[in-house]
Amino acid sequence: MTATRIKEAALARFAQFGYEGTSLSDIAHDVGIKKPSLYSHFTGKEQLYFVCLDASLERDLDYLRSCVAAHEDKSLSSFLYELLESYGRRFYENVEAMFWLRSLFFPPAAFKDRIVEKANHYVEEAGHLLTPVFAEAIEKKTITAENAEMVAAAYLCLFDGLMIELQYSGPDGFQKRLHAAWPIFWRGIHI
Repeated sequence: MTATRIKEAALARFAQFGYEGTSLSDIAHDVGIKKPSLYSHFTGKEQLYFVCLDASLERDLDYLRSCVAAHEDKSLSSFLYELLESYGRRFYENVEAMFWLRSLFFPPAAFKDRIVEKANHYVEEAGHLLTPVFAEAIEKKTITAENAEMVAAAYLCLFDGLMIELQYSGPDGFQKRLHAAWPIFWRGIHI
């Protein structure tokens, strides 16, 4: 039970202050334990950081899987647009998503290569989840593209740009860019 509380406190701290701005003393204080007690559960801040990061990434992929699984109830355009909107909300309101986004765009220098590797794996998995959606749309002639993997890559590029906008400009900037970029993206792939 204490390990879960430690992870929750660490996650909140890492999301708000980053790795460098978070101390084990602060985490211990948030949990209501003494700093040495943390070592009964984790070897140190680095391990705790990566436990939080791995859990956040997996939950985010689970979220994407659930969205893709439920997409058949909507038009392709609605599904893709709503997915972008939902991630904008998720990354602004959900502490795990905030942590993941912060780690991706502002990785601790010592861990940059490890985090980039995890980010690349995440993008690859997201592409694998979205490619069948675009392949089905190509087969049904809903979109004009010929290569589902290329369309998924372009969509993820749009996604990445919007997440950067969210990080730097907040929800209003995100919405502004989404409303500007979406019609152009959709016209580029739609019949």
